[in-house]
Amino acid sequence: MAVADIRSDFIITDLIPVLFGIVLSFFIFRFWVPFALRRVQIAFYTDDGIYEVHRITDTFKQSRKLLGEDGAIFGVTLYRMAVTGLMILAGEIAFQPEEYSLHVLIFIMLLLAIPVLISPVSSLIGQFTRTLSSRKADLIDYKRNRRVLIVVVTAMLFALSLGFWVYLTRTLEMSPEEARAWTLVLFLFPSVLVYGRVMGSSWNGLVQQKWKRAKGQASALNPHPPRFFARLLALFILVNIMLMPITALNGFSSYLYDWYLYQFAPEDLFSHSEQALLVYPEIRTMSLSQKGGLIGYLSIELFSQVPDVFVAKFLSQLTVLFLILNVTLIGLAFVYEMVRMQFIGLGTIGGFGGVVIADGRALRAESSHRGLLVSFCFSAFTGYTVLMLVMAIFGRFPGVLPDAQMCSTNLGAIVGGFSPEYRGTSLHAEACGVLDPDVVEQLTFAINAAGQALFIPFWFISLPKWFKMKRANFDLSAIEDRGGPIIIEDKKEMAKLLSRTKPGEDALSLLKTDRLSDLVSVLKRLDRSNASRDRELHARTEMLFAASRGDWQRAEDYAVNLLAQKEGEDLMCRKLLAAAALANRDLLEAKIRLEDLPDDESESDQLRWVASLFALKGKLRKFEVDEMLQLTPGGRRLEDLVSRFPMLMAWPSKKPRIDNAVDRRGLLGDVARLRLSGRSDDALVKIREVQTMMPDMLGARWFVAEALCLIDMGEINQAMRIHYELSKSESEDPYVAGLCEVLRTLGQEAPHLVDRRMDGLIEVTVATDSKKMSRLEWSRIVNNMPTNAVAALKLGRKGEDEALASNAWITMGPAIKKNMWPVVRGAFAVSNAMFICMILAGVLVIYMEGALGIPLVIGAIGLWARAGNKRQVVRHRDMPLCRDYSSRLRTKRAMVKYNELPVGTHLMLSGIIVPIGEIPIDLGYPLWVDPLVGKRDKWLPGLNLGRGSTKKRKQKLEDYLGEESSGIEGRGQVSKSALLSMIDKKNVQKRQKYDGIKNLSSSIIQAKDEGMVFESTENDDRIIGGPRRPSSRGTPRKRNPPPGFVKKSQFGDNDSVFY
Repeated sequence: MAVADIRSDFIITDLIPVLFGIVLSFFIFRFWVPFALRRVQIAFYTDDGIYEVHRITDTFKQSRKLLGEDGAIFGVTLYRMAVTGLMILAGEIAFQPEEYSLHVLIFIMLLLAIPVLISPVSSLIGQFTRTLSSRKADLIDYKRNRRVLIVVVTAMLFALSLGFWVYLTRTLEMSPEEARAWTLVLFLFPSVLVYGRVMGSSWNGLVQQKWKRAKGQASALNPHPPRFFARLLALFILVNIMLMPITALNGFSSYLYDWYLYQFAPEDLFSHSEQALLVYPEIRTMSLSQKGGLIGYLSIELFSQVPDVFVAKFLSQLTVLFLILNVTLIGLAFVYEMVRMQFIGLGTIGGFGGVVIADGRALRAESSHRGLLVSFCFSAFTGYTVLMLVMAIFGRFPGVLPDAQMCSTNLGAIVGGFSPEYRGTSLHAEACGVLDPDVVEQLTFAINAAGQALFIPFWFISLPKWFKMKRANFDLSAIEDRGGPIIIEDKKEMAKLLSRTKPGEDALSLLKTDRLSDLVSVLKRLDRSNASRDRELHARTEMLFAASRGDWQRAEDYAVNLLAQKEGEDLMCRKLLAAAALANRDLLEAKIRLEDLPDDESESDQLRWVASLFALKGKLRKFEVDEMLQLTPGGRRLEDLVSRFPMLMAWPSKKPRIDNAVDRRGLLGDVARLRLSGRSDDALVKIREVQTMMPDMLGARWFVAEALCLIDMGEINQAMRIHYELSKSESEDPYVAGLCEVLRTLGQEAPHLVDRRMDGLIEVTVATDSKKMSRLEWSRIVNNMPTNAVAALKLGRKGEDEALASNAWITMGPAIKKNMWPVVRGAFAVSNAMFICMILAGVLVIYMEGALGIPLVIGAIGLWARAGNKRQVVRHRDMPLCRDYSSRLRTKRAMVKYNELPVGTHLMLSGIIVPIGEIPIDLGYPLWVDPLVGKRDKWLPGLNLGRGSTKKRKQKLEDYLGEESSGIEGRGQVSKSALLSMIDKKNVQKRQKYDGIKNLSSSIIQAKDEGMVFESTENDDRIIGGPRRPSSRGTPRKRNPPPGFVKKSQFGDNDSVFY
């Protein structure tokens, strides 16, 4: 077989193909690659089979930005090297195909070998590492582990390949050519596997999406309707994709026949006719794989009937080349389609077994995840497809194949003794031996057959998802239709809700004002809408609603979803994800999330303040509290609650305020602490005092708290009456549902006590008797509610440390009775006595036996340091510090149990409250947030206990706090409609029709008919200032006009009205 010569001397003209390849590759990467990566899209599941599609690249600039994302440079560099090597090889073949320059050939081999050798390593790591979620700490772990895995996997693959080569040559006594081919097949197997997985699982989606584009329609892969040329290209790709299963079966079966099955046939089953042998005499010595399998054999017989011999040979060679390279050409020529497929997630939506690097929502929200996916696509696919292309060119056109023997001789003269030798061969000889024609032939058919064999099973198991892929609804206009009002057509169904909704209020306003029953009704309406703007509002409200109730897993899912919808640019979602990390006691994630938040923003700084209190070590403790931050409602509540914790003081020493949602939520938590300390009568007095001051501004949970206090005092009938009144107007409120379940567990029966256990409300789940639920199931619930100490206590003894990490105030009842104050011990705890004894024993051994005791001392110090570090690691489950303290409480019989708690504690108890979007969010109160330990008072600027023993510092703290306050500061804001009803009832009664629908905010609801009126006032609660509350039952009391409004009957729109 004629091959190309290799010239060892260097002449200046050798640089021509090099410059040609470099310049051409520059233009390819400057213009073609960004053009091919335009309009890359990401799809993620939202609801009811809807996949919301978002575009991440639309222009050349955005495409280049995607290629330059953090983490993408590794794969892009490998792809650039491979393309540059191919272009230089093309230039070398074009300018002088019969002779190669050794220096240029070495340069080409380096450029192609590096991507080929790294490709299986990248493929193996990408396939067998876990899918990246939105948790940024996972990304840091992934990058750290990836560096180690690259070294380990590379060494493993090279060692395995070397051992396999030795086995083939020494044990099986294969020829060097066959041994090289099969060794490369083994080495490249991870790349072949990932290729088969991706192509097989994405086949359903590719066919359906390319069929849409060939018909002139927009698709999930290409969002705009195509033009004529694009439709032709889509049709060409479609034909290739549809033939992939046939060509794969043909290629694999032919290789299997040549390798194994031929020996069972009595004669050659694929012998040709005399006419075919006359036209193609070279096929006498060709194997079935070289002919293109069964289809190639039939094509040769068919084209041999063509009169023109030249045309017949051209058609048959073209068919054979297509059959051999069909699967490979799809991956190489359309590697950018592979990138689109991975981003859109066709392998998971319409198939099984696909490779998923990162979740779709995380890809949309985090640019670093996108960079890693781009790197994987280019690095994993490039080496395999480039090698297949080069081998196919050399195999079909052997005249341009460099001479392997000359390459080995000339290269040996250059490297000399630097090339390691082993059993008669050397590294440079094996590298040049890949260019041997027999190796090229074996390698081409073996790798091609392996790829086709792996494609078939993944394609077959993905076929059942054909119809699911067809039913999938890809919302391609998710970005464009986020403006405009929400349209609800059923006006009769919405009449009651409209009558209770004031102009200017939206769904978030309902959450801020604690009107949760109305909020649930609005969310149900929004859930039925398919408009992307409605889904955005629904996700934002559900996110804050779940976080305000302590359902952190649900809140985090909605936050990630919404962050993906907002292209990663949403401050509220970022803040909530940081709060979720703090709630889960995941300080590594919290540190990363807090870095994304802006400085000098009150809500962000409050989260940083909380993180500095939660951290036991590290940079999070270096936060400096601003004086203005102390004056915010969240800052006031935080400083007050932390300073009261060492004495377990249930009620603030200073008069609490109630004119802010954060203050009111914290005050409700103080009422729960009064109940925990056995002072339900005092709690009831406080509740009724607040109800008197703010009759129209309180949510249903305050009346739930009133009912729970009455249950503690034995007045269960009054509690039943309160629930009866609440069930009329606040039946959808989750806290009312929780009260209902509490009454049902106490054995009460009534028509208004409806079983809500199947609604999935956490308030009902915690109140329900969980004996039928396994410990594993309840453990998952505890993980979803990391700030709910009551839920943790339902696990029994195994949940006591989780309860202390969630909210340590839960133990205050028995702890006060046993005088067990929450003092967190430092490094010199009693448990450390064992390590001290080990060190002393080691010193004694050193004194008696010399150096034999040194390992004992070093080991004891190491174990002591490790134990101290473990005590400083913050986590929600099985934290050593919490386990140690719960053990101490059990020893003193001061550890509270679930059945010893006041009923419904989970409906009231809260810890540290932070505002997010002005919504109060409970982060719990972990045990280790103690101002008496580690000089924590420097994070509380209003508290300066100085130095000294813990006892002296505690005495200073008691003197600083003093006694509990006896009143409540702050005057609640009354609604304007309520004020009008007090001053001029006659004018208010004249309003029989509501004419304000046209002024409703578009962010909540807008009726299509702006002239809609209410025919009755049955559902119009607005005329009396909002829905009636249970505490206002009976004849309304006559109230005097507020100060400053005597003899004033008209009010402007900008009036600020207070009691």
